[in-house]
Amino acid sequence: MPKRRQQIQLEPSKGYLLVASYSKAYYDAAIRCAISIRDHHPDARIVLFTHTDFIKDSDRYLFEDVITGIPCHMRAKLWALDKTPFDITLYLDCDTEIWHDDISKIFDLLGDNDIAITNIREYAGKGTNVSKTEKMTHHCGVFLYRKTTTISFMQKWWSDYLIQTARGPWPYPEYESNMRPWDQFTFWRLLKEEFKNIKVSILPDDARWNFIHLYLDSETDKPIVVWHYTIPRGIVDANSIKDTPYSPENFR
Repeated sequence: MPKRRQQIQLEPSKGYLLVASYSKAYYDAAIRCAISIRDHHPDARIVLFTHTDFIKDSDRYLFEDVITGIPCHMRAKLWALDKTPFDITLYLDCDTEIWHDDISKIFDLLGDNDIAITNIREYAGKGTNVSKTEKMTHHCGVFLYRKTTTISFMQKWWSDYLIQTARGPWPYPEYESNMRPWDQFTFWRLLKEEFKNIKVSILPDDARWNFIHLYLDSETDKPIVVWHYTIPRGIVDANSIKDTPYSPENFR
């Protein structure tokens, strides 16, 4: 009788995903972010999605791969999410910096969930009321996700966001129309209406994993791991590769 081959459990691949589209300011921020990742997680695997014209050869050492051919779009991250090469991915907005070595431990916080994310603080952001009785709760600037269980969700997030931001009547009259620009709203609506099977958790002590620059110090008593700032809109526009920044055509 032939001996049974012992099955080998492969460790899931884990890595960071950054997306820099639309403005050179986002590319420059992504480089600073990648350097800060390397400072605190030297053997990190990092992938960058960006435009060919943005890339400097001297920056390539920071990344396992640099992927081009992406849409020129303020929310190109939504296009890129399902194309991650990793089993478990930490998506980071470009305008973040890593401040603590605990970043290497974040992948373990996904557990058996599909997505692990942080919560919005209303005092530090735009309006969160999606209707008279409901609020957006998730901040989509930093999150972990499992590729095998979220591919369809990520693809729908992108396609529905394009519908949401297109010219014409507001397609979701049961919700407030001022939600039109926000990808967080698309995320919230899809989880509520179409992807109830997706398991979403909140990262423990979540503020330290996505500390928005407007947060109060009292949000966490532990060292901040991910600092999240905002690039001034004027700088974004001045470095844009579009002639008319923020026009409706540029959201397609």
